[in-house]
Amino acid sequence: MRTSAEPAHHGLRMTCIVACSWGGQTAIASDARWADPDNYTCGHGGTKLRRYPFGVVGFSGTYRLLPCIDAGLRKIKRLETERDAWALAQALQESMKAHGWKPESIEAMPRNADLYLVAATPRGSIWTAHSDLAVIQHQEIAATGSGELVALGAAWACRKAKLPAAKAARRAVEAACALTMACGLPVYLEQLRGGA
Repeated sequence: MRTSAEPAHHGLRMTCIVACSWGGQTAIASDARWADPDNYTCGHGGTKLRRYPFGVVGFSGTYRLLPCIDAGLRKIKRLETERDAWALAQALQESMKAHGWKPESIEAMPRNADLYLVAATPRGSIWTAHSDLAVIQHQEIAATGSGELVALGAAWACRKAKLPAAKAARRAVEAACALTMACGLPVYLEQLRGGA
């Protein structure tokens, strides 16, 4: 998580992705606001969630990177162990290099090119990946985007109130949309395991 002493991210992360996993249920949710910082436009519509062989990924960052990393994400069949995370990082790097991007350092990334992912698997694992291609496993809750801090707090409160993971993911994104002007409704939700 970025502290106030760290540099701000390139461009705007006008989104909120939240994954929750507990009580036999795993879900991932996103808001619907998108932005194109190169053209200084933003709007609503379309899901930021995509299904892959290993689970569902919520994407925040520069959308022009998505075609570059899509092939790498499709190569990964499972994401449950550190070895799987290493394979994902390598696949992302190879996929980006094949499209002419140099992910070795943040300085090599073009202006306004940020990568933020939250991934959830049917077995209940939650992972994040960022522009440095570090893939990190999380316990129960992970979030990214402009609404990240609000969403993490809301998801944690839902967890303490013993709400199901899918309801918590939805409410966390709703809270981010209510309190962060860079996020916007509606909420898109993918449930990977467990009942409603």
